[in-house]
Amino acid sequence: MNKISLLFVAVLFAFAGIAQSRTTTVEFQKINRQAIINEFPFAEKTTRNAIDEKFEKMGYKGKDVKGYVVYRGVSLANIGPDSYDLYFMVDRKSKKEKDIAVVTMLISKGFDSFLSDSTGTNVMNNGKRYLDSLISVIAAYDLELQIKDQEDALKSNEKRQQT
Repeated sequence: MNKISLLFVAVLFAFAGIAQSRTTTVEFQKINRQAIINEFPFAEKTTRNAIDEKFEKMGYKGKDVKGYVVYRGVSLANIGPDSYDLYFMVDRKSKKEKDIAVVTMLISKGFDSFLSDSTGTNVMNNGKRYLDSLISVIAAYDLELQIKDQEDALKSNEKRQQT
């Protein structure tokens, strides 16, 4: 178990240097909006499920809206003092790079009032840091999946040996 913990910490430090969020412009509801984007060295499905699980544990349920998963009324001190609607889209980087997920996050004050660097500089900067911090959440989720797969393989091998 200590080896797994040590491996987990090493992976977190390795990925912490890689993940750097940046702002970009994306089209949402036929309007260009400023978004925060980051790449994570995990599969698209793993990344999406890790984000879903994190918000579900905090008590927020996501809803699909035009390719984004929206968490409404999210209060995170890491982002700002108000409650925000957070829009997440997770895609794989390319066909060749299947194990790299690109996460796009839009921040809204509600009622399609999306923030940008000009309308909410502090919130956008905090959003970048928050998206950077998701690497630890995704890495932990991925490690849990790997442990579960190993346990399942062990049980399967034990059953085969008993017969």
